[in-house]
Amino acid sequence: NLVAMKGVRIKPDIKQPWEINHSFSVFASSDFDQTSLGFDPTNTGLFTYYLCAGLQGKADQNGDNKITTGELAQYISSNVMKTSQKFTGLQSPQFHGNSNQVLVEY
Repeated sequence: NLVAMKGVRIKPDIKQPWEINHSFSVFASSDFDQTSLGFDPTNTGLFTYYLCAGLQGKADQNGDNKITTGELAQYISSNVMKTSQKFTGLQSPQFHGNSNQVLVEY
């Protein structure tokens, strides 16, 4: 069952600093023309759910006890896309930035 939907439109004339500044990283819950979906009765979004699960260790693909932006982006993207298709369509999270930056060490 669909719990919640949120839509945001981005103006095309807004500058995108991640395209010119390589130290800038951006995680976005969906592509510009998609709706970000809610996931459970608490209205936690799919993106937020998998972001939190990934940061808790599920995104550590190589088992080195570190989570990089690239590992997190891959974990979020694959899980959100797979889960969103079961609901109402496709939600494709976006990542721009340095995929080797370590976000979490544990």
